Amino acid sequence: MAAESMPAWPRAQAPLFSSVRFADEGAPPLSERERELWREAGADLAGGITRTYMPRGPRRLHLQRRRARLQALVAQVRAGEHGGDAEWLLDHLRLLQAAEQESRSVLANRYQLPWVETAGTQQPRILLLAAAYFDRAGNRFAEIAFAEFADGFQTRSPLRVSEIWSLRAALQLAAIDRILAGPAGGWRELFDSIRALLEADWKNLFEWLSHVDRVLERDPAGAYACMTAESRDLYRQMVAGLAKRSRLSEIEIAGEVIRLASRAARGAAAGDAGLHPRALPGPR
Repeated sequence: MAAESMPAWPRAQAPLFSSVRFADEGAPPLSERERELWREAGADLAGGITRTYMPRGPRRLHLQRRRARLQALVAQVRAGEHGGDAEWLLDHLRLLQAAEQESRSVLANRYQLPWVETAGTQQPRILLLAAAYFDRAGNRFAEIAFAEFADGFQTRSPLRVSEIWSLRAALQLAAIDRILAGPAGGWRELFDSIRALLEADWKNLFEWLSHVDRVLERDPAGAYACMTAESRDLYRQMVAGLAKRSRLSEIEIAGEVIRLASRAARGAAAGDAGLHPRALPGPR
């Protein structure tokens, strides 16, 4: 399959973004027009949101119910109720169980995710995004297509750092829900998508999608782009933590960090000014 890459972040350092990973190996790379259409679809989805809010308390995501349904499905396959190659199905259902366990662990610990209301339905924003992507993609996961779709979504509804880190979990749950709701004949593409989700370059995908990173990359000394991935993650956590205790969004906090760094750079003789998240004002 022809390789396709998208701008990596940081542009000068990171390895090229990996190839499109449609389930069928012969899938052609996306054209510029196709990328544009994915972005437009993401923006349209965000435009249909009537309200975005933070729950006042933990919200049930029915994670345990989904686990029980998956266990029941495994029992049915073992009993031969779904026909086909039972051994093949069981091997892939074990993969599915591992993905479900990972997703349940991630989302259960992130109950403070933004929720949205659209067409009378309320759900975490990233679950809306994941389900809508699979609807449009025909249940096939491809890194490039999803990146364009999610980035288009962010033109109207920027995602938080915690949401971007949770995208794989949300996509896995969306795929699992489709397997639980659909006939066995449509499972193969979804199993391939689960495998592609596990193999995708999520660290690079995160940094490409993160609008906080795009702001911090404007550090006047260029320090942020040269940091290790672990150091950049520490700065993101600082920004996210400050935003939780402030009326400002994460992107606004990051912008304030850059403003302070720029002011320090103008006053530094050698221009060696780093980022200063600790210098930000306290909770408001």
